[in-house]
Order: sequence, then structure tokens, then C-alpha cells
Amino acid sequence: MKIDRQEIHAAILNFLGLLENEERELPIEMENLGLALDKLALISHFLDDIPEDEKEYPEAPARNYSRWRELSNKRFPSLGYYNIPSKISVNVGEAEMHTGDALDDLADIANELSEIVGRWQNNGEDDALWHFRFSYETHWESHLRSLQMYLHALRSEK
Repeated sequence: MKIDRQEIHAAILNFLGLLENEERELPIEMENLGLALDKLALISHFLDDIPEDEKEYPEAPARNYSRWRELSNKRFPSLGYYNIPSKISVNVGEAEMHTGDALDDLADIANELSEIVGRWQNNGEDDALWHFRFSYETHWESHLRSLQMYLHALRSEK
């Protein structure tokens, strides 16, 4: 299986569109949100061969966390706080419980992806894809995975 660059770009735009498009119906959107997160996680497996682009580029467009947080709250008002272990360990009982915030997760992911879209437009695909991989591995993978588990718990508890 291979995912081409246009499919990656479309998956990023689709995720951001879930937050930006107020015309869609929420019940369908919850299912689509889960699928969009799955697609982003899948993409991460196909970016190992993207080398860091060492060209000098202008600064990426400014991110806007508060905008994404506000949009997340508008589109998914039923999402909220959830329990999450402090770490996953093979040693049972090692982790403490922490509180996750689904709206923060969505805003963080969207914030990172909006920068990637800006890089895609201004710097090209290689720079955008390298930053996708880097930011995923260093920041938003944990937000995505926690959010996936939270959505799973919501579906299971119905």
C-alpha cells in the first residue's frame, strides 16, 4: 500500500475542513472525525523517506491556536475532558491518571496541520511533508492517539 502526496494533502485539508465547515451535520461529523484521525495516523507510516529540506524558507504563516480551539468547540461541543494514563507501560500500575482535553487535542492537531498547509503552498511538498513527520512525532501524535481512544470510549459507552 502506498499513499501519494495528493492523498496526504487531501487528508490534511479534509481534517481542517471538519472544523471549518459549519454546514455539515454533527452526527455524521463525529464519524468523519474518527476516520480523518485514522487517515492522519496512517499517513505517518509513509513519511520515513522524506529527507529534511535544508533550504532556507521564509517563516511559515503564523499559527492561530485560539481560532482552532474556538472552531473545535463550535463543531464538536459534546467533546470534553477525559481520563488518560500518564504513560503506557508494560508494568501494570505504574501510570497515574491525567485529564485529557479533546478540544485542546483538536486545536493542537489543526494548528500544526494549518502550518503544514502553509508550508505546502509556500515552500513545496518536501518541506511540508518533513514538517508533518517531525511535528507528528514530536508533538501531535499523542494528541491524535489520545483523541482516538476518547472517541472510541464515547462510541462504546452508547
